[in-house]
Amino acid sequence: MEALIALAFLVVTAGTVPVICYHEFGGPPEFSGGPQFDVHGLNIPISAFRQQLEVMEKQGYYPVNMRDLIRGKLSIPKGRRPIVLTFDDGRPTQFRYLENGSIDPNCAVGVMVDFHHHHPDWPTRGTFYIIAGSDENGVPFDQEDLERQKLKQLLDWGFELGNHTLTHPSFKKLTRRQLLHEISGGDAYLKRLFPSLKVDTLALPYGDLPENLNDRNVLVKGRSVGHAYQNIGVLLVGGGLSHLPGEKGFDPFRIPRVLPIPGAVEKLLTSAGP
Repeated sequence: MEALIALAFLVVTAGTVPVICYHEFGGPPEFSGGPQFDVHGLNIPISAFRQQLEVMEKQGYYPVNMRDLIRGKLSIPKGRRPIVLTFDDGRPTQFRYLENGSIDPNCAVGVMVDFHHHHPDWPTRGTFYIIAGSDENGVPFDQEDLERQKLKQLLDWGFELGNHTLTHPSFKKLTRRQLLHEISGGDAYLKRLFPSLKVDTLALPYGDLPENLNDRNVLVKGRSVGHAYQNIGVLLVGGGLSHLPGEKGFDPFRIPRVLPIPGAVEKLLTSAGP
């Protein structure tokens, strides 16, 4: 309940921006033996996601990609304020094709594309943090041989792809060598699929920073097995609202996010002050 309590005390102000951290949309429970829809907002009904988009649009928000927020390169209509939608792990409920090849209207991407169709001034923007495809993890979005097609379609629509590591371990206890391997491996996977792709933001698995402070510089840049990477932003899980670039307190390498707890996040989005 801590996440719910913390969310209740947040208020969006002119110097802050909600970065929403989505994971699952009606899939299996996050915690063994627990309810399907947990109190943390890690798994929410797809109907709740539709409702959250409606609230965002009604309250004057405008979706932007993570990279554009960090760089401060925001092209937002007058009277609107930025919001970033992020999607971790490349889960099947985020992007799924039906047997006839159409996009499942009840996956997150299907909902966003439909929402854009009904609200043309709401662009298809958001950042998907992808775990590298492997025998251990499967492929992004879990439909074999369709991962590149899906990722390309996201890019064509205007979404962004970010690094969520090679195998999604907690960074707390990893050695420096292991950290380099995980970050460079996730970056390399995406660039093998799209050699000219810019990948420069990293979402930390579980939001965990390395406990060894001397190793945290590898979150920004490094090299492993001949592959180099460089990030302009690192995202946590939870932590509240982010400051806007240029505002006191903005740290591009510790960007907090808001978990989309149904009811609580809608209240947050309607709390916007001056």
